[in-house]
Amino acid sequence: MKTKSLKRSLANIDISKPFLLIVICVFVKMLTLNFLTPFISDDFAFARATSVIDAAKIEYQHYFEWGGRSIVQFLARVNLLSPKAVFNVLNTLMYVIMSLLIYKMASLKGYRHVPLYLFIVFAIWLYTPVYGQVVLWLVGSSIFLWGMVFTLLFLLPYHKYIFRENSINTEVSDTSAPISTRRDILYMIGMCLLGLIAGWGSHNTSGGMLLLVVAYIVYCHTAKLKIAKWMISGMIGNIIGFLLVVLAPGNQIRALNFIDERPWAVKIADRTVTYTNVIRDDFTPLIIIFIVLVTLQIIFVREKRRTFIAFAYFVASIATIYAMVLSPSTETGRSLFGATIFLIIACVIPFSSLPLKIPSYRAAITIFIATLFFMFTTTFIVAFIDITATWRVSVERTRYIENEIADGNMNIVLPNRMIKDAHVKWNPQHGLDNFGYDENHHRYWVNQSFIGLHGLESLRVERD
Repeated sequence: MKTKSLKRSLANIDISKPFLLIVICVFVKMLTLNFLTPFISDDFAFARATSVIDAAKIEYQHYFEWGGRSIVQFLARVNLLSPKAVFNVLNTLMYVIMSLLIYKMASLKGYRHVPLYLFIVFAIWLYTPVYGQVVLWLVGSSIFLWGMVFTLLFLLPYHKYIFRENSINTEVSDTSAPISTRRDILYMIGMCLLGLIAGWGSHNTSGGMLLLVVAYIVYCHTAKLKIAKWMISGMIGNIIGFLLVVLAPGNQIRALNFIDERPWAVKIADRTVTYTNVIRDDFTPLIIIFIVLVTLQIIFVREKRRTFIAFAYFVASIATIYAMVLSPSTETGRSLFGATIFLIIACVIPFSSLPLKIPSYRAAITIFIATLFFMFTTTFIVAFIDITATWRVSVERTRYIENEIADGNMNIVLPNRMIKDAHVKWNPQHGLDNFGYDENHHRYWVNQSFIGLHGLESLRVERD
């Protein structure tokens, strides 16, 4: 008995060590990239809060004047109150947590699936449309990365319930019984609040999340599983959060900046074409991976539960993209982050069911992960060089401005060499406005935000 126990323990250690090592590597990679990310674009505008209370007041005003993503934007303002190094560590932790929450959606039984986690890490890197903007840029990652962590934390209890991992559930055995314990009430209140926070995030991602909650409840009904009361309270909180972000008064004011006088049908048709092209250009690799994996799942594994949930995430991903058709502006970057993560989860669920013990499967998965590793390595080298280049320019620019202020110059002219745009999507500066030349330049709002933040009289960039 002791020999068998020892072998079992050694087996567990051998399997978990590579997994832990990969998680550590992901942490180090993200921490390095975070430290190479300076303040950019909206960071200067969001940094005007002087305290947590002031941040709340500003966000309250923002809700009525510009947009409804109050929870995550408040977090962005609070993050700007602390030293950048503190945010770098916190943001890295949030990224690792997100990757592990996606991994948790695989519903594995007691072992570490190293190829699966590698797939998650590589897929996020390779197939997120504007990677740097949503996981490195302070304001962007506070809104999208942190918001996605809240989304997955909210969806995980539903997922665990479906897959009978009932560590948080007290109603599985008899959900028809009256609520009689404080614990039951706390679960209901907790899920309602978490649903509210998660739903009060990105407009289209919140809609996709609500669609997934409905899918989980529908599955419970069709599979004759008891629908736990916390599932309903969570959905109610989710609906309230979704309505708060969609019906924010500031949305109406913001829409005035994107007036399109074309007939309604023409606008819808044009935007439908735009987002269909987005699916073709940005999501085709993941969709192909999903089709292959779910087909193998249907033919060889034949687990209806996994197939249903995988398709639910696939549909939620596509719906999240097409929901942008109703947006007053055509956004094809950060707004697609939720769709990307949902599609990765749609791939993870059937991937985790493929039997690694069969040599042919093991060989195919090894080749697949090796290919992704090659793609990751080559793109990471290019991305690291580009990110480092923009970081070095930012450091030089900051020192120059500090020296000018120390010399009493409050009308600063930046040499053109101190403005460098990014070239790859992994760079957080890519696609964001940089400093402009003068008041007539479309980027000049960044200058104005910087001037207000540092008390300057003027700031412009000299032309070549």
